[in-house]
Amino acid sequence: MSLSPRRMHWSEAEYLAFESHSPTKHEFLSGEIFAMVGASPLHSLVATNTAAALVQLTRGRGYETFNSDQRIYLAATGLYTYADGGAFAVSGRSTRTACAC
Repeated sequence: MSLSPRRMHWSEAEYLAFESHSPTKHEFLSGEIFAMVGASPLHSLVATNTAAALVQLTRGRGYETFNSDQRIYLAATGLYTYADGGAFAVSGRSTRTACAC
């Protein structure tokens, strides 16, 4: 599935369908899809070290950590993105609140 350069507005459902078949990651905001670019080695180092610190800080405290492979949705803005990392506050088995870094 490929993006049409003339397409100006995508629905949330269209984005999610597109993203589920895409070999690369994309962000979605206000009907627009944005390709995510690769990061520098320094950025990758900082993100990895931050994720390792989050694991240590949240262990045994009711949180689960995630890295940039996890797509998140920010309800306040309607943004779908892949943050560098973050933590979910776990209450029960299905309710999670995300804190992206």
